[in-house]
Amino acid sequence: MNPMSGVNITHSPYACIACRNSKRRCDKTYPRCTLCTQRQILCDYPYRRKERTRQMANPEADESMPIGSNTPLFNTPTERLRPGRYGISDPNISDTLASRFLDPDFFYHLQLETPKVDIAIPKMVSDYVGTIVDIQNISNTYFDSIHTWMPILSKKQFSSNLPNYLTHRKSELCLLVICMKLSSSLTTTAKTVLYRTAKQFYFEMESSGILSVTVLQAGVLIAIYELGHAIYPAAFLSVGQCARYAAALEIEKSITSQILDKLPWNEVEEQRRVWWSIIILDR
Repeated sequence: MNPMSGVNITHSPYACIACRNSKRRCDKTYPRCTLCTQRQILCDYPYRRKERTRQMANPEADESMPIGSNTPLFNTPTERLRPGRYGISDPNISDTLASRFLDPDFFYHLQLETPKVDIAIPKMVSDYVGTIVDIQNISNTYFDSIHTWMPILSKKQFSSNLPNYLTHRKSELCLLVICMKLSSSLTTTAKTVLYRTAKQFYFEMESSGILSVTVLQAGVLIAIYELGHAIYPAAFLSVGQCARYAAALEIEKSITSQILDKLPWNEVEEQRRVWWSIIILDR
């Protein structure tokens, strides 16, 4: 009981998602913790124990699922992953993304974070990606070919992040994998169905407001494919599009910015890899 307001205060057994991501000490006040209330940001708590147990009973959501499994990643023709309480049409997401883009200094001063957005994966994309074994084979082919002369992705980082992608960021993983497959494919026809599918899915991911290094890496792989097959002016436009997307992520500051000193070295290295690749392609 709050003696000032006379309102019963309940507490969650878990810290809220915003405090977990920011590594802040959460007071677990339900429905909104004190820190999120002060910063005027969305406060959401994880599922209750029964719901988490029921969710983990699904083998697709199990982070400990073996990489060598042949279990399909998608059961329906078009699956919306982790819909949660946020949708792409949610006005709160639109306002947050606009604030981050139009006034980034004020956004970071308040220590705000953009909501995690995931979109539906088309059936054609899921067919190209396949099972976990197919993802492993596609990545092996990529790292044995394209990676040897333009190491945009970190092989170690990709392998270590794969379980997390399979559980929480499947749409970004599918986009990256299909672009890895595209860039390492051997074909005599430039504008294949695989190329058109990857290009369309990248456009949908970008239009949804997702800002991540993974999406940017996929865009660079598309630009490499277009340059290699002389698909103009698409190649010229794709490189410029990647540069603008990187500027929105402030990756161009990864070379000199002191803010990145707070990030793990492997994340900084990943940002520098993709930024230098954009510079090389632009030249």
